[in-house]
Amino acid sequence: MTEGNYDSIKIIIDNFVLNATYPKGIRWECKRCAACCRDTEFRRRILLLLETDVERLLKYSQDFFDSVSCKEPFIGKMKIMDSKCVFLDEEACTVYEDRALLCRTYPFFIEVVQGIYEIKFDSQCPGIGSGRVIGKKFFEELLKICVQNRGLE
Repeated sequence: MTEGNYDSIKIIIDNFVLNATYPKGIRWECKRCAACCRDTEFRRRILLLLETDVERLLKYSQDFFDSVSCKEPFIGKMKIMDSKCVFLDEEACTVYEDRALLCRTYPFFIEVVQGIYEIKFDSQCPGIGSGRVIGKKFFEELLKICVQNRGLE
């Protein structure tokens, strides 16, 4: 996927208009490899947590995150043990149903650039380039989930 191969979308949620761009023509399929849950040779995995993420995950452990400041709306950072998420057991997430928002949206993430929400992706994800083409509706739903969970307004 080349840089600049993006398309635009506009969604309205509760009278809030959100303009965004998304990667056009990208193929992706989750390989269930758990590469997203661990450090790689090329990057250290940092998973920021929202207050709602922390609240959901507290039922599994009291010692899974470190507090962070200046990363609003995030309040914490997931701990890493042996170069992997503390909730990863072999190749499976032990908190899958309650996993953090950034885990739910991976390999996609959002950056705000000059008031435009840019949906980007981690090119190191083994699922990028395989599977079906991810279309506009997928990215609209991803934005809605993020607005509802993060308060992107």
